[in-house]
Amino acid sequence: MDRRQKKTRVAILAAFIKLLQNNRFSEITVQDIIDEADVGRSTFYAHFEGKEDLMEALCGSIFDRLKNQEIGNSDNGQPDLRDSLTLQYARLKENAHSVRILMKAENVGMFTAYFRNYLAELFGAYKLETPSVPQKYYTWYLAGAFQDTLSYWLEDGMFESPGEIADMLMEVVGLEDQPAISA
Repeated sequence: MDRRQKKTRVAILAAFIKLLQNNRFSEITVQDIIDEADVGRSTFYAHFEGKEDLMEALCGSIFDRLKNQEIGNSDNGQPDLRDSLTLQYARLKENAHSVRILMKAENVGMFTAYFRNYLAELFGAYKLETPSVPQKYYTWYLAGAFQDTLSYWLEDGMFESPGEIADMLMEVVGLEDQPAISA
């Protein structure tokens, strides 16, 4: 993708985020997006198949950046869960404006699906001692706890540091004594 194409794609994504601030996803039309982005219909469709594809790209861009973060290692040389959670909260804080918009009740469906799957993958990468429930249910529970904690933290003004939020989450869900071992 050349510089001009990247610039156009960014303009479309920015227009979409702006529209999501005041409108439900279901109410936004492709025409609204192209008007806000000041691009032609064929230009929009050269980049996206529709507004669902645009939402998928927006969520994907946030989570791809999170997945590609460098995570520190624990004493045993494995990625540290606390450090990983802290980094995830820090990156989400950097994208707080977009994340808040995507987590609004009327937009949350598709974002939640991406977010939960991403978090389940993150937690699934660690060999966690689970209660007497199957690992997949425990992982899904942890993903929900992370998402709900993030949602409240964003609504409350993000006064705590990402590390403090990670520590609280780990304590609440019983991970504070977990060994830092990845699968």
